[in-house]
Amino acid sequence: MYTPATRDVYDLLVNKRRSELTSLVMCFEDAIQESQVPEAEVNILMFFDKLEKAIADKVIDYSELPLLIIRVRTLDQFIL
Repeated sequence: MYTPATRDVYDLLVNKRRSELTSLVMCFEDAIQESQVPEAEVNILMFFDKLEKAIADKVIDYSELPLLIIRVRTLDQFIL
């Protein structure tokens, strides 16, 4: 599944709304406007924080997650 990095995908993954999902690409490049990049960066960081908590709380198992891919716009985003 290919989605803009501004989209909240937490519920989709944790509640297994797409059980057939094997990979998820969250895009910072051509799926969002330049002005949306800061919002998308915050969204991704919050997503991973919530996902980490869900795994720790055994709401979802790591093995149930699809391959998660972040398509960055610039190399500087690797620093996050």
